[in-house]
Amino acid sequence: MESETKNLLEWVLTISEEYISKNSCFLNLIFLGDWFHYNNPRFDLIMWSIDYFQKASKIFNKIFFIPGNHDYRTDGYSTDFLKKISLSNLYYYDMLSDNYVEIIDDTPVLFVPFFDAEKFEISYSDFVRKQFENVGSTTKTPKKGILFGHFYDKYAKVGSETNIITKKTGDVALEDFSDLFFAAVSGHVHTHQIYKSKDIEIIYPGSLQSFTAHDIGKEKKLMLFEIKDNNIDIEWIYSPATVFIKREFNPVDTFEDLDNTKEYVIYLLFPKNTDIKELVSICYNWKQKHPNIKYIHLGYGNGNNSSNYQNTYVSDEDFVNSIPHFPEILLNNSCSQPDLKSYVEYLIKVCESQPNLVHS
Repeated sequence: MESETKNLLEWVLTISEEYISKNSCFLNLIFLGDWFHYNNPRFDLIMWSIDYFQKASKIFNKIFFIPGNHDYRTDGYSTDFLKKISLSNLYYYDMLSDNYVEIIDDTPVLFVPFFDAEKFEISYSDFVRKQFENVGSTTKTPKKGILFGHFYDKYAKVGSETNIITKKTGDVALEDFSDLFFAAVSGHVHTHQIYKSKDIEIIYPGSLQSFTAHDIGKEKKLMLFEIKDNNIDIEWIYSPATVFIKREFNPVDTFEDLDNTKEYVIYLLFPKNTDIKELVSICYNWKQKHPNIKYIHLGYGNGNNSSNYQNTYVSDEDFVNSIPHFPEILLNNSCSQPDLKSYVEYLIKVCESQPNLVHS
């Protein structure tokens, strides 16, 4: 969903410009890591990113950026190019930075990038305390601050990101910093959540878009906040991202309950005795009648288990794009309906000849 990611990031710029104009104010922009999904991004994505930050720098007062675990490389970060584009209001934090603390509204704010604690031979806890120990002298009155990072707090609820959590990830107990901070805001975890542990408010804004079955039914939001008297005042703006929903197969489903102004990814559960040929044909017809259904994921089940979903898509151009042996002609964005129909027939033959394929 690369195109949606770009659209959502552009949406952030648009609504921010509107907010600034309407309220006659200025805004700062904070990115909390995982700008790229892979740490070896394509050149065109790097160029798109440079253009994006150049546009953002003209809208926002300051931009703060910390790399996440997806951005991490043994030789630095995949986002290190941001240090070389000469934007005076872009603050980029890595393990070579001289300073990690900024004073915003007379409140000390600490930005902590993801790093390999073993490689740098320092724990996250020691790093945070080392960077924050003398911050009281830089404010009018010594006070607690806000911590921004890319952490996995022990109380956080996780979903699709569970499988990337390792001993090298920022695995911390954020409550241990309650003597230094009144709030901690973190990237890494996709699920939006807020909770308090001891005296520190822990905020995971979550991702702007959905990615896997773990996101079914979850609303995605953008965090807008203001710092006031040792408190963080938050307003949540709902993201116009594609909505992920779960549904049980009904051959006469009309989808009347769907909002025509939104796009959907449907995780469709069907009984094991379902005729596959009939199922695929019905899904294909649904796609033609309801263009706001972007994908249909197929999976066995009774509605209680989302882990049985297969990486099988019913969509326009990349139909069933994770099943092996698909014709290369389908990679063409101008894929025609006859080609798609032929591939549906091909897929059915493959499934019938290799019954274990749907489990792979």
